Amino acid sequence: MVRYSNFLGHRYATSIALQEDTVVKRQNVLSIAVTRDEVGILDINFQGHFRYSRPGLWYRLIQAEADKLELCICTKNIIVDVESANTREPFWNPYWDCQFSSQPKVSTWYFHKTEPSLPQRMRYVGLNDDTQGIIVGCGHEGFVHLETYGHSGKPYNYSQTWSAFPDRVAYICFPLSKGEVITAAWIRELDNDLSIRQPALVVNTSLERTCTFGNYVPRENEHLYRYEPLVKQNAYRITGICYNNKATGSSLQTKIGITHEEKPAGPLPSPPRQAAYTLPNHWIPQWYVSSACLSGVTHVRMFINNKTSHKPTVGMLLSYENHQISLGQYRFDCDVEDFDLTGPMYFFCGDMELRPYVKVICNDGEEKKPDWKEIPRTARLVWWFTAICSQLDVLTT
Repeated sequence: MVRYSNFLGHRYATSIALQEDTVVKRQNVLSIAVTRDEVGILDINFQGHFRYSRPGLWYRLIQAEADKLELCICTKNIIVDVESANTREPFWNPYWDCQFSSQPKVSTWYFHKTEPSLPQRMRYVGLNDDTQGIIVGCGHEGFVHLETYGHSGKPYNYSQTWSAFPDRVAYICFPLSKGEVITAAWIRELDNDLSIRQPALVVNTSLERTCTFGNYVPRENEHLYRYEPLVKQNAYRITGICYNNKATGSSLQTKIGITHEEKPAGPLPSPPRQAAYTLPNHWIPQWYVSSACLSGVTHVRMFINNKTSHKPTVGMLLSYENHQISLGQYRFDCDVEDFDLTGPMYFFCGDMELRPYVKVICNDGEEKKPDWKEIPRTARLVWWFTAICSQLDVLTT
């Protein structure tokens, strides 16, 4: 029997009393569904049913032998954690942000362990036919978290997407075309034994497009990195990504795995490298980069940080006839403005407190001043950025 009490406006478990008849009369293997929030345990169900389902909750399913049931319970006035004490249980049984009857089938885990314990909270982000793109938050230490979006362009878990430290995390978007799926993935990391590896997610698609969710590495420094595949031998249609969310914590641990269809989609390609660019001549040591041609663009979605006095453009989503390309950051914690591109585009580069920024306007807007430069419709745009800075290079040859 589980007792509950109200605490901070919610009903939390406070004690458990196991009665022999309620356990022994059940099947040999007992499934215990544990539901918690950021404070403590909301529900313990010995029939294996999760009774609550809402954003912000975490779920753990404990499989135990009914006649040898032992639970490890941590209390601080209320119960704050429940796990199996049976040493024959799987060593790692984390909480998930989804309700699973069994853990996701991951054949290859990437795990950079910097602490004695394993991550106790994991996220699962599914990829399906409705997925229009993925957004990855990247920090100086590497991969932070990941989200997907559908036809609206807005992240599914919008309220949980943005980091508690928005000035430390850059958001990189990779739009998917119709029918395009991710078929291979790697983790790029520094090839050393130090605690900081700067893991970056790298993906390849069925259309042989690639994206590196990490800082730009010049060709002369590529030998300092290695690539760890998340799928082995063959490419597969990837159906989900499992990872420990570091957006709200300080842990340097990174654990990432993928789920995929059983049928191979072809041979596994070699890890893709980033295109060669000339780094900005600036004191900032680490940049992210994105690139696109302006030719063929029909629509522009801009992300503008109106919370600052200079109101920089932090990124753009360019729409073409049958695909999209993201430049700079993709941030819905900024103001979003949409334009059908019917006229010229102009840009301005400035500095604020030694940090470069970019402003872009479409269709010869009224904001344009004499020191703004027109972007030729045949130009290639190379957008360098961090979480708080941007620099735009316009290449015309």
